[in-house]
Amino acid sequence: IEICESLISSSSEFTENSIDVFMRTGIDPFEIRASFYENSGMFGQAADIYEKAAKTVPFNKAVYYKKLGINLIKQGKLNEAIDALQSSTGLDLMDFDAHYQLAAAYESAGRISEAIEEYKQCLKYTGGSTRGLPIDEVKKKIKELE
Repeated sequence: IEICESLISSSSEFTENSIDVFMRTGIDPFEIRASFYENSGMFGQAADIYEKAAKTVPFNKAVYYKKLGINLIKQGKLNEAIDALQSSTGLDLMDFDAHYQLAAAYESAGRISEAIEEYKQCLKYTGGSTRGLPIDEVKKKIKELE
């Protein structure tokens, strides 16, 4: 965790090169550090890490924006969460979970028509396969909200 923190806190040029080396070995210092905060209930700190990660690691942006959005939801920052999740879905149209999280955020914010549309996007990108996804739950949500 200390190594991850020092990498994350370093200058951006050093961080970019170091992150690349770590990622090639399957180690994501941002994910390790943010997970520690999430598991400790420190969602604001985790969000800060994911936000920095999204700006530092271009090939993982969609995932980082999704995790940023989830942590912002846990803090009750729905508008910021929606922005982050929109960034995630814009980068990866096929991410069922990002669409699902965005739909839930819209629903919580009372933006029902947008929630319905995002729930429909969840179904659109499943490819007809359930793969453990809560497809029935999404269909039920759409019916409830319409």
